[in-house]
Amino acid sequence: MKYGEYGNCRCVGGKFYRRSIIDGIIFPEDLYTFEDGIFNLKIYMRADNVLILDDAFYHYRRLSTSTTRRFNPDEEKQHDVILEYIITLIKNDMN
Repeated sequence: MKYGEYGNCRCVGGKFYRRSIIDGIIFPEDLYTFEDGIFNLKIYMRADNVLILDDAFYHYRRLSTSTTRRFNPDEEKQHDVILEYIITLIKNDMN
């Protein structure tokens, strides 16, 4: 599988989740970017299987004014927080 072959696996748009899998999983409140990526990582770690469809059911526009496109001087700090989330999830999953 090539990077991007199945679209954006991080974005929550265009995904269906079983309620039993997402129960208790919340978006991190201290992130302004990649919160959906952390949410999905928790889902993927909990799920027994994931089904990927080749059809596109979701389209979105990229706006230069969106939060993810604007310069933010705290972006480097935010990346550190994101990495800490990922490291913690992996460590907890290994125990």
